[in-house]
Amino acid sequence: MRQIIFFLLIILAVTTDLFPECISGNCENGNGVYAYPNGDSYSGNFRNSQIHGNGIYTFANREKYVGTFTNDRIHGYGTYLYPGNEKYIGDIQFGTMHGKGVFYFANGSRYEGQFFKGKKHGRGIYYFVNGDRFDGEWMNDMKHGYGILYSNDSEYKKGNWKNNTFIGLKKLTDDEAGKETKDKKESQDPK
Repeated sequence: MRQIIFFLLIILAVTTDLFPECISGNCENGNGVYAYPNGDSYSGNFRNSQIHGNGIYTFANREKYVGTFTNDRIHGYGTYLYPGNEKYIGDIQFGTMHGKGVFYFANGSRYEGQFFKGKKHGRGIYYFVNGDRFDGEWMNDMKHGYGILYSNDSEYKKGNWKNNTFIGLKKLTDDEAGKETKDKKESQDPK
């Protein structure tokens, strides 16, 4: 009998640490506030006793998400604020940056474009803090495919990239870019 009571007390202690407590409002179907044993909190819409709709989830580690939830998951569109002055605004699929969005880095740089499973992937523009920018294709957080790296000093690299490495044929300045087509045509004309 003692073992059964001890076992039940352990189960009760473990389960009360896992589940949130509704501390105000209607946490079944309406607006309410959840407090989690780990220090997280949620304030917003509920449907069928699940976080669903718009709300604010504050993590114990100071991260915060403001946006859409679906069936107890961060899913839809919203703003994710990170400690250290970084943030993401855009599409989120099951808690991960996925779709179109903008990520602001702590150093002042930002990326605007497509994300896939939490990484820069697809078409996007990265604005460097020094004024440079890369406009092109990304894969797994790296420049990959066709793109143009514009330098703050009016130079740019135009061509193909592979795993963050430029593999195009030529580095061009603004003046050379306009002249390149003319020079190429002249070199092909018989004299």
